[in-house]
Order: sequence, then C-alpha cells, then structure tokens
Amino acid sequence: MRHGLRVRGERHALGGDLPVCRQGQLAAEDLVVEGHRLAGGAGEGQVGPGGEGHGSSCRQGRRTRRRVAPILPGGPLAGYGSYAGDIWRQPPRGPIVDPNSLAQRERHALCDLFLEVGPHAPTLDEGWVAYDLAAHLWVRETDLLAGLGIAIPALDGVQQARIARARRRHTYPDLVERVRRGPGVLSPLREFDAAANTLEFLIHHEDLRRGVTSDVPEREFSAADRGTIMKHLPALARLRLRSRSVRTVLVDAIGGGTVMVGRGSAVDTVTGPPTELALYASGRGRAAHVQVVRTPAGGHLRGGPSRP
Repeated sequence: MRHGLRVRGERHALGGDLPVCRQGQLAAEDLVVEGHRLAGGAGEGQVGPGGEGHGSSCRQGRRTRRRVAPILPGGPLAGYGSYAGDIWRQPPRGPIVDPNSLAQRERHALCDLFLEVGPHAPTLDEGWVAYDLAAHLWVRETDLLAGLGIAIPALDGVQQARIARARRRHTYPDLVERVRRGPGVLSPLREFDAAANTLEFLIHHEDLRRGVTSDVPEREFSAADRGTIMKHLPALARLRLRSRSVRTVLVDAIGGGTVMVGRGSAVDTVTGPPTELALYASGRGRAAHVQVVRTPAGGHLRGGPSRP
C-alpha cells in the first residue's frame, strides 16, 4: 500500500500540506498510514505536535499550516519520536550559523582563493600545498580524533594519516566545496563557529595568500572585525605562547588593546594590527608584519625581527 493520508475517505500523499478539510473537521481517527490508524493523542481538529492548528477545528476551505513528515522505511512507526503513538517526527535542526560573521566570510574567501590558485599552490604551513590545507580543514570539522591531533602532539600522526586519506578519496574541487559547506547540521562545531573558526580561517587564509612570499599587502578590516580578532586572540596566545621562557605582550597598533601571556622575567612586546598579531601568536612570526621589542630581565630594550 502506498504511503498516504486518508481524510474522511479521501486519499492524499504524505509529505505535502494536509488537504483541504471536507465536511467540517479533521479527526485523528480519519488518518490512516499503511492501514494503521493514528491514535493516542490527537483529537478532533488536531494536526500534531507544534502544529499551529493544534486543538482547533479545521474549517472547510482552509489548509493546515503544518507539513506531515513522510513515514520512514521499515514500518509506519519506524524512526519516529514518542507522540501520538510514536508517529510524529520533527526534522533535525542544528544551531544557526551567522552567514555574515567574520568566521563565515573568511571561510568563503579562503575557498574562493583555493579555486583561484589551484591545488599545488604553496602555503605558510611547512610541507603543505593548498590541497593539503583544504584536506586539513575538512578533516578538522568531520573527524573528532584527527581534530584533536591539532592540539595534542601524540595524535598528530592520526591527523596526517586522515589528511592523506582525504586526498586519496576526494578531488581538490570536492574538498574545497566540502570546506565551503562547513560541518553538518548537527555538528557541535556549529554552536561554537565564531570561537572555533574565526582565527582558524583567518590565519589559513593568510597562509595561502603569503605562501609564495610574505611581502603581500595587509588586508584592511573594519573596527568591528578587528575587535572580533582581538576578542579571540587571548585563547590562541595562551595555547601557543604561554610555554615560552619570556612573557609576551601583544599590542594592537590600531585599537590599542593588549594581550599578555607567560611568566618570564624578560618581556617581548609585539606590536602590529590584529591580523598580524594572530599570525605571530600562531607561530608564523616570520611572515607577520609586526615589531618585536625585547626587554631582558635587566631592563634594557632590544628590538629585532619577530621570532615566536
């Protein structure tokens, strides 16, 4: 028997709007799915959980505003939640990601650049070309164990193996498109998109821009975007710089904000725009456009190139 819906003797396909009610009211006992009556919760005029017509009469000539989910294979009740005999199912809804956030804009800008430069373009990541970087970004968001390899050195081998496997299984354009789409609807990374991805995609975007030479013009960012970068910079700095033997002070040359990490007696004061500070903090000091001044324990200032 075809999956369907019977309303007072009239048959309709599931998956669309409930049909126009005939002869007054829509009663739950009139709904038939593969020969099974839907009972156990909906009375006359009710259309299901969360329905805007729930509990009210459905008058002639009006359509309900809810849609009926199709029955999954394996029986009329398979895969359905507990409501009215376990037959209603709400579609999964993950966290909403702001498409205008800096993290999302950097994601799409990086993917555009991936396609522009091709799979063999060099990057600031030693030994990686664009193909490897795209594979890394996709594995990071889809493979929890490999993602941990970014922060846990003992798992770095797992990450590298998964990146190599991703390259074997997917073409370069396919990986770029997967990175552009981002994690799945139910991925926990969507909940923390700004925190997890703002600096990740900003820095990797610069990795690709400066892969051939670091002598590229600095990009201009709005005050709001600079503030967003500075907001996420402390977490990155603590992760990458706190183990150094000197204290590091990152100074925003535009907005004046500072981030301090470490406990050494000597102090490195690093001054530059927020994007350059992020590159320095991530270990890309040779490519970062910053000024580094070291104050030794004795108190004498020394200026020099950036060497994180």
